[in-house]
Amino acid sequence: MKKRTRISDIALRVILSIALVVSFVPIAPSSSYAVEPDSTIAVSADDSASNQENTTGGNDPYVSQSSSLADQAAQGGVASEGNNAIGDNSTTASGPAGNEGLSAVGASGGDSAAASSDEANGLSDGSSSIDYVREYAKLMADGNLYECDESGALKQPLEGTTPVEPYYVANLIVDSEVTTIRYRQFASCHNLKSVRFEGKTLDSIGDTAFYDCRNLASVDLSGMSIRYLGELAFGTCVSLTGLTLNEPVTIQTMGYGCFSCCSLTTTSLDKIQGLTSLPDDVFKQCYDLVETGLDKNTDIQSIGTNAFAYCYGLTDTGLGANTSVTTINEYAFVGCDHLTDTGLGTNERITAIGNYAFKDCKSLRLTGLETNTTVSSIGKSCFENTDMSGGLVLPKGSKITQLPQGAFAKTKLSFVYFQCDHAVLVDSRTFPNGFIKVLVPARSLDLYQNSEVKRDWEACNYDLPYDASRYLSISVVSDPDRLVYQKGDTVSLGGMQVKFNYDDEQRTFDYADLASNYAFSQFFSFGPDNGSIFQSSDNGAPIRATYNDGDHLLNAYSSGLLQ
Repeated sequence: MKKRTRISDIALRVILSIALVVSFVPIAPSSSYAVEPDSTIAVSADDSASNQENTTGGNDPYVSQSSSLADQAAQGGVASEGNNAIGDNSTTASGPAGNEGLSAVGASGGDSAAASSDEANGLSDGSSSIDYVREYAKLMADGNLYECDESGALKQPLEGTTPVEPYYVANLIVDSEVTTIRYRQFASCHNLKSVRFEGKTLDSIGDTAFYDCRNLASVDLSGMSIRYLGELAFGTCVSLTGLTLNEPVTIQTMGYGCFSCCSLTTTSLDKIQGLTSLPDDVFKQCYDLVETGLDKNTDIQSIGTNAFAYCYGLTDTGLGANTSVTTINEYAFVGCDHLTDTGLGTNERITAIGNYAFKDCKSLRLTGLETNTTVSSIGKSCFENTDMSGGLVLPKGSKITQLPQGAFAKTKLSFVYFQCDHAVLVDSRTFPNGFIKVLVPARSLDLYQNSEVKRDWEACNYDLPYDASRYLSISVVSDPDRLVYQKGDTVSLGGMQVKFNYDDEQRTFDYADLASNYAFSQFFSFGPDNGSIFQSSDNGAPIRATYNDGDHLLNAYSSGLLQ
């Protein structure tokens, strides 16, 4: 009896072992994806693995946002302008309009790009994404992709040809009959390297259409006219360093986060026409961006929330030469560590700056407001945690009537001078440490004796503004290194130092700093000036330093004489 039981036990183990082995036998891929020797390129297994990571949301800056289109896409619940743009009578890449068009994600048979990605990674032989990637494929008006050559010529007639899955395409060519790229149609296609369009008119590139195509490096929109460029359309395309625009492109509307988290070095806004506003998050976290293009764009009127947030490479907003922008919305340039120029100093159009617009721009020494006469309001914490060691001046023509909470909190601000002809209100947390000595011309002192204004200042800054004439003084403490010249030589003021007092603390400034790096630099002049030509009339004269703000005129002279 025991022997029979042992034989039965051994037989059961053998059967289970055979079943386990059979369950791991690889299943041959569909003949739809049979390999053609002349039509494949190699794709690394890393790309395949990274695609699998992406589908779980790893390292995706938008996954954590409850309103993220990427999250909604996974639930199949997003409807946007890009999706609704598919009309009943239009020829689109998604086929007939309606719910089917909105819910479809893939470009072949209604399968999604994410699904084809999962299928590729799910094959058990570990080489699925190596054998099936097509070098070129063309998106046709029926919504499917077909293999083609570099020129866009199809390799086989459409009839009877098996479409190519989006994930297996390296270089995409869009047929001229296609008018819409569907919602998420090529999202997370990690093999995709380039996109170009044969046609010149496109109704829309849908929301998240090319989202997270991490190897996409070339997008050619030269000479095109596009009605709508969707939300997150090229978001997280980390290999995209710029758009190819051999001719200007016309874009009527861009969606939220359209190019966020890309590796753009330039926005190409100098070659984009028709766009009147930059949407929220449009270039957010483009860490390598070094220019905004706003200096050469005359169409854009407003800059959206977070539009250039955390673009660490920016040093200049481009707004100094811009003649169209009137509004900078909240957080627009927040966290731009290397930004040194707001552009407000020479801009003559901007009227409003939103909350936190330049917060955490740690290299920003000046606001640009020292010569601005168009800005009438700035938001709370607008310049919080910036440098501001250059000081603050509100000129006579300034329209600013209030400096809100946190406007200059956590800064090195020490010089504040209000020249304007109206009282300026402050908050208890406007300035660093809650208090600062503010100077005004004697003519403005009465403005702050108004009962409401006085109460506000005493409560928020503990004291009223001071008469500037009681504090301002200058003196030359070190002559220039060179005083001897021949007629026609170029004068150099290198080595000259000037002591400037504005709050009972004597501060010494080098000529070069004093001439350009402070809000009060606009009030200083020198004669003869640095770079001027030595004249015979200069012989025997001292170097003169002059401070003139329109209300106060101060002069100081070198101890040595020019010869």
